[in-house]
Amino acid sequence: MPKHKEYTVTLISSGLIVDALHYGPFCHNWWISRPSEKRENPIFLHPIRLRMKTLVNLKDRDFIIEVVETFSNYGQIPGYICKCDGIQSELCESLTAAVNSVYKEIFQTNAKYSGPAVMGFDIPIISEALLKDLPFRAFLFPLGKLNIWVLGIGKSNNNEWNFAGTGYKTSFIYTYRKKRCVFVQELEDDNCQVTIYSGNEICNIYVDNNPELVWKEVAILQQYEGKELFGLENNKIQQLVLSTPSSIINWQLLFNDWRSETSTIIELRTQFKKLYPFNHNINDRELHAWKSMLKNVGCTKITPFTKEQSECEFWSRSSAPTVDQKNLMMLYKQGFINPIPVHFQNKTEIFWDSFREAVNINKMVTHLGQSIFGDYKEM
Repeated sequence: MPKHKEYTVTLISSGLIVDALHYGPFCHNWWISRPSEKRENPIFLHPIRLRMKTLVNLKDRDFIIEVVETFSNYGQIPGYICKCDGIQSELCESLTAAVNSVYKEIFQTNAKYSGPAVMGFDIPIISEALLKDLPFRAFLFPLGKLNIWVLGIGKSNNNEWNFAGTGYKTSFIYTYRKKRCVFVQELEDDNCQVTIYSGNEICNIYVDNNPELVWKEVAILQQYEGKELFGLENNKIQQLVLSTPSSIINWQLLFNDWRSETSTIIELRTQFKKLYPFNHNINDRELHAWKSMLKNVGCTKITPFTKEQSECEFWSRSSAPTVDQKNLMMLYKQGFINPIPVHFQNKTEIFWDSFREAVNINKMVTHLGQSIFGDYKEM
């Protein structure tokens, strides 16, 4: 297998994630697979962020590439502008074309540089930066000749949906009425919805209460079951659904709040207090689901003490969690972190307090009994 040429690439700006672009009907234009990961199943994708900007050195010249938004017959797509030594490319739909056009003008020769490679998508430090703060990392898997894109996961108690729920979203491209169309499939409340887009226009919307019925209405791709087309039979999706907290809880609030904070560290049970009712006790199954989801989105547990010492759990969303872990351990060893904060119940302390109270009450009762019976004997 030929080895890809390596380039010196610097990420100037990681750019923006835009829901309408990265999780909307034209998401297929805004994600890319790294060359090293194209053979995996499922294939986890990397976002092409709006306003992303990189610098690559080619023949001792610095080429700056920026991602902008443009339009095509297939909706909003990334556009690319390349600059070097005062020379700027036109707005190109192809990253490769943008780079090579400037290269040709400078060196008066044709070049065959791969756009994704010179923009650094296959460089780990850049790909990690692009994955930071994602609401959800999109991935795809094959279903026959289709590629099913997974754009969101939700959970419910509905076994007809394989327990997926509100927030679940998948997409694929297929022909509909002799046109290339994008099919967006969503689960929300009690409805399964399939929306079909042709370019920027909606061709049709189908709604029913389970995947089989809604795809009978669409009346194409009948060789597949509705659950298959929705992606609900895929093993990876089933794992993610099972590891997702119930949709009754606004679990996305944790990630949204965390993303807005400058700190990359949270204490998990403190966050639970913001999400659950006051008197709710987190059971083992819920806790396991939270931990699985945190791991699936790239977070790392960095608690500096054992679970026997405390129920507190610290997690990091940093791309370099070891640094957070070492800092937390140092603070703990120096006594700046209390394993059992004042707002947590110390079960060990509660037990001994209760025990001491019971002993004291017993002494009081014994003393009172002796006093009463002593008085009785004297009568």
